[in-house]
Amino acid sequence: MKTILLVGLAVLLLAGTACSQKKSILEWYAIADSTASFPPVDEQLSMASQKVDQWYVTFFGIKNQPKVLLAAITTSAITDVKSISLSVQFNKIKPSAGKITTWGYVFDRNGDGKIDYMELLSGAAAYEGDEFPADFPEGRQPLNKEQQSYFIGHCKLIFEHWADDNYDGKFDAVVQNDLDPKRDLVMQQILVRSTTFTNIFDDVWGFRGNIRGDRDSVPHSEKRVPCRTIGKRNDAITPKVFMEKNAILDLVNRAGKALKLTEENFYHPEEREE
Repeated sequence: MKTILLVGLAVLLLAGTACSQKKSILEWYAIADSTASFPPVDEQLSMASQKVDQWYVTFFGIKNQPKVLLAAITTSAITDVKSISLSVQFNKIKPSAGKITTWGYVFDRNGDGKIDYMELLSGAAAYEGDEFPADFPEGRQPLNKEQQSYFIGHCKLIFEHWADDNYDGKFDAVVQNDLDPKRDLVMQQILVRSTTFTNIFDDVWGFRGNIRGDRDSVPHSEKRVPCRTIGKRNDAITPKVFMEKNAILDLVNRAGKALKLTEENFYHPEEREE
């Protein structure tokens, strides 16, 4: 089976719609990031699939529970949930996202039964962190035992956060991981927003870990934000990239509608914490 895209859904809803609608990507990023940091790796999953166009959209939940937890988009029906890895894997010291390399978490923030926030996996890498050693090797130079220990201890699955902040079915903002220009480690995150919902990037800045922390300037134009991603040193966030992610959002929401999923099929925060 050739897998084109896997999207893991861990859907959290706020207690009230009015409260939820006030939470933009700035407020929701930490919630989504925390969800990805503590995935249900020890739970047994069940699944239900819906074909949409040429794709199979498969929704997953914890076995014997009615709530949606995960979903996948593939060209063939998924038969083994164990092909989905929710935590970083290692080949010696090289981090990997597992057998299926594109997946993420998705949220319905305003409780209308439609996905409006997607946290898509972009790979596995180490984060530099606050105590990053200044003498850490550049490029592909070999690591000593101490450096290897630091590297492995700071490896995680990394995600792009996509938000539809005006709930019209299209994304308006993204948080993109940006790699160190000298090393294949995550250096910072870049927030890109169109606060006018017009694909004009009018709110762009970098941060390290805490979205409420210090902001760094990021070179950009109204239609292009350069970044360094895994495998692409000269990548960029553009309106075309937003269009591609919008197609994924539409596909998953169409599948959910076909399966008659509603707000009752998604987790509330207090349910997720139990």
